[in-house]
Amino acid sequence: MKTRILLFTSLIVSFFVANAQKNEPDTIQMSFGKTHVLIFNSGISDSLNSGKITYSDTIKNKEKKKEKKFEAYWSGLEFGINGLMTSDNTFNLPNNTDYLDLNYGKSWFINFNFLEFRLPVYKKNVGFVTGIGLNFNNYKFLNKNLRLFSTDSISYSLDTITDNEYKKNKLNTAYLKVPILFEVNLPKHNDFHFLMGVYGSLLIASHTKTVYNNNGNNIAKNHELPYLNPLQYGVTGRIGIKGFTLFADYNLTTLFKNNKGPELYPVNMGIAIDF
Repeated sequence: MKTRILLFTSLIVSFFVANAQKNEPDTIQMSFGKTHVLIFNSGISDSLNSGKITYSDTIKNKEKKKEKKFEAYWSGLEFGINGLMTSDNTFNLPNNTDYLDLNYGKSWFINFNFLEFRLPVYKKNVGFVTGIGLNFNNYKFLNKNLRLFSTDSISYSLDTITDNEYKKNKLNTAYLKVPILFEVNLPKHNDFHFLMGVYGSLLIASHTKTVYNNNGNNIAKNHELPYLNPLQYGVTGRIGIKGFTLFADYNLTTLFKNNKGPELYPVNMGIAIDF
């Protein structure tokens, strides 16, 4: 039996070696189940000695591992508290401006960052990030009877005479926002990241809303407030792990136009959830 197997193998080798071109190496692979036979022809001689047979139970194909790409942390959903700060970096408004005091327990913002672009600088650890987002700010005033009017400069009244029962009073703004951020991901802790940079915002909508009860709910609104600054810019700092990031935005421009309202700077602090 062994003699027949050796004879059969020799015939196969002779057939392939005899048909190989002279001085041109050939490699022939045959598979029998999990066993692979490789026949090498050196191209030096047509004799059986020029053929080499190797056996292997497994052939491993080494694939290059795909390196993890630079991960950016901008696109996603953001929410938190928005506030107004004076030029002295305090949230306590002076007497001539305290009619704009906010109810910080209900002054919330929500942002939707829907576009993201990445520029890696060093492997997957360092790079620049930009994108586009929509910011919706909700400033709720402590003075529910405050009425802001849609005039060139900010003007207001406090209703202390009528029998109106005021329930809600707020200012809403919507901005289109574009950041330029520098991001660092720690080399051995790629889920830990921090970012810093600047941003610019364009006002696309605004209105005030007052809700009061006088023989039924009544709503008073003023749209497209002309005393708001249409262009905003500021600085931001962010730190997080995995898909959660804590951040703070500080405007370097005032909420109101110069000489059209008090000098107050918007500040946002919250949590970002990465998509």
